[in-house]
Amino acid sequence: MGARGKKSKRLRPAQEAAIELERIIEPHGVIVHLRARHSCTQCRGVREVGALTRTIERRGDYVSNHQLVAEFMSLAGLNH
Repeated sequence: MGARGKKSKRLRPAQEAAIELERIIEPHGVIVHLRARHSCTQCRGVREVGALTRTIERRGDYVSNHQLVAEFMSLAGLNH
């Protein structure tokens, strides 16, 4: 929701990236993984300095094929 309680029409960066990848290369599936430091989490009470936020957007075959997701996570070193 936006600052005035209205639903924001702006897509999140991971969604935007996934949509553009689908549009440009027309794959069977797309998975986008973003890691970022968000100062807003600290403002909301997260005490860890430099806390990371992880976002994953899955589309196409990655939505229903958990084996593909596991393979991606392994290859990207995200299985921890």
